[in-house]
Amino acid sequence: MRALVTGGTGFIGGAIAARLLASGWKVTLLLRPGAALPAQLAQAECIFSDLGQFNAADWRGRLPECELAVHAAAIRNRWGTSPEAYRRVNVDGTQQFLNALIGYAQHFIYISSVGVYGYPGMLDIREESPVIGVRGALDYHASKLLAEQVVAQQAERMCVTILRPTITYGPGDRDGMITRMAQLIRARRMPLIGTGKNFLHLAYIDDLLDAILAAHAHRQNSGEVYNVSGPEPIRFLELARGIAAASGTIFPRFQIPRPAAWLAGWLVENLYRAAHLKTTPPITRQMVNMVSANRSFSHEKASARLGYAPQTGVNAGLPRALEWMESAGLLDK
Repeated sequence: MRALVTGGTGFIGGAIAARLLASGWKVTLLLRPGAALPAQLAQAECIFSDLGQFNAADWRGRLPECELAVHAAAIRNRWGTSPEAYRRVNVDGTQQFLNALIGYAQHFIYISSVGVYGYPGMLDIREESPVIGVRGALDYHASKLLAEQVVAQQAERMCVTILRPTITYGPGDRDGMITRMAQLIRARRMPLIGTGKNFLHLAYIDDLLDAILAAHAHRQNSGEVYNVSGPEPIRFLELARGIAAASGTIFPRFQIPRPAAWLAGWLVENLYRAAHLKTTPPITRQMVNMVSANRSFSHEKASARLGYAPQTGVNAGLPRALEWMESAGLLDK
């Protein structure tokens, strides 16, 4: 069995490739030119191409025939990324990569995001729930939604599956939300925004990998979309206090009402844009939403159709993630 994986130098893509290798698959990685191959993926074969300049016509027949292609590469949600860059890599790059694989890959899995639902302030969000509108300058979540549409359009030409994971964390995550939270809490620089009673929903990396393999094993229906979430949501305050307790500190040190934080984010964003600053602002409206919006996601469809059964709740997964962060030197003493 052969798989082709993009995003192998990243957290999720690297974990996918490692799981497949450990399961006996032959793995080919599509990497950016000059990218270093992670040590744990030394058995993988590599081909090099910039997804933002990927041209299907140049690669038709040059990509390996494979049973499974997992597309996890993307420009992530980072301040200062231009709408053009999001479109070039996340949308157009996905289109070109998928076109090159038609007739060569039996099954294409696209790793999207629950961010396509926006922040509706509701629990138990399902696949049929409304998604964000795509208008104006393209941002990260809009680019993921457009990429989903690109993938879905090919559902009659090849078997495609779209997975929408929640915030994914675990060993190997160097700059995701939970890692950044742990760093800020350890440094006593993270405020409580709002009451902290809002729910957020995480997925441990091993559960996401299980969902990917389950989706491949149950790939009879092309074009299906599945949420991938952990066993249960958790209140933000409970999560933050759990991180603080493991770090030997206290949370919160100070609190900001949500409307005030939202206004501060808007002001700081505009100041940074006016000054053409490239560094990440200390607060943005996106940051405020991530930690204070009330959201959870149903994985009932994935459970019913794929047999997906997430095994690792936050109480089990968070200590493993924090232990790995410590060993990797990501947390200040």
